[in-house]
Amino acid sequence: MRNRKDSRDLDFLRNQIDLINLRLDDLSSFDDRKTKDILRRLGQIEDRLKKHKTILNAGEVAEYLHISVPQVYRLVKSGLPHYRNGRRYYFERGRIDGWLFESDRKPMNHDGDENNA
Repeated sequence: MRNRKDSRDLDFLRNQIDLINLRLDDLSSFDDRKTKDILRRLGQIEDRLKKHKTILNAGEVAEYLHISVPQVYRLVKSGLPHYRNGRRYYFERGRIDGWLFESDRKPMNHDGDENNA
């Protein structure tokens, strides 16, 4: 009885080794082109997720508005709607869009401050 169990265990281990060898063969055939394609697709997924993200940090706002992070903080002083948690600032994409729409109607100087003319 023990020999039959040992034989089954040995067969199981052989099958596992065969599976591992197959997987190793698959990995060795994995070339740079496939890797670049996967990375490109991951980048596309990341971009799509960013477009649907509603709460942004200062770096993401800078990327969204195509400005620098220090410019984001200057806009905060000018009234860019935000939330603060300790030293971190958070922004809602919809409120940023609304603020931009309203700010577009008011003249601004080069520092991002409204002109009081």
